[in-house]
Amino acid sequence: MINLYDLGQVYIVCGRTDMRRGIDGLAAIVKDKFDLDPEKYLKYLLYKLPNESTLTDKEALSAYLPWTKQVQASCR
Repeated sequence: MINLYDLGQVYIVCGRTDMRRGIDGLAAIVKDKFDLDPEKYLKYLLYKLPNESTLTDKEALSAYLPWTKQVQASCR
């Protein structure tokens, strides 16, 4: 299990992401564009991803993108 306190700041990024607005700007995009609670989405990812058998399988990881039905149902 990953100890998040040892990591400091954690950023999960898919594809190209403009970080000029910082993490608060990225959270605002998640909230506005996908109508998700950024905190719930991050908790969802941190809970689910460690249980994923392979983190190199793009198809498996695509299930965690913010526009999927499962994420939408869990993170609003």
